[in-house]
Amino acid sequence: MSSTSEVQEKLVGGWSLVSATAESSNSTTMRSILSPSSTPLWGTNPKGILLYTADNYMSVQVVECERDSTFSTNDPRGGTRDELAECMKRFTAYSGSFNIRATDHGELLLEHHVEVCSFPNWTGSVQRRIMELDGNLLLLRTEGPILIEACVNSLSFSDMSVIR
Repeated sequence: MSSTSEVQEKLVGGWSLVSATAESSNSTTMRSILSPSSTPLWGTNPKGILLYTADNYMSVQVVECERDSTFSTNDPRGGTRDELAECMKRFTAYSGSFNIRATDHGELLLEHHVEVCSFPNWTGSVQRRIMELDGNLLLLRTEGPILIEACVNSLSFSDMSVIR
């Protein structure tokens, strides 16, 4: 296994969302959040960008792309209550500092120290993800079940420098 500093060096840059999956907490079988038996977190074709900097900062944005309507105004701070509520359900973003450490089980744990977030309850929290870096693919999964469907959720990203 590479040292955490070597992994961190490989992590620096931009990553594009490839897939999002969820594993039921009572099952060992991975199932796509796109399957009919689950609720898509960001629709059937989410888009997302994850950025890591050399000075240990990160930012992530994920959005559902099947939005079927636009706001009634062109003012980015405008919109009706319903429009704003629907937009909030279809978008997740946060940023802050990050660090990587090895777990007692030999896995790499990526900790996002959330400083700003579209979901205010996460501001000030630490979002922990087990990480795997396999060439140009980055897999992040929650340590255990989370509230979204009581599943272990995984997101995979592709190195944007390779896909340009």
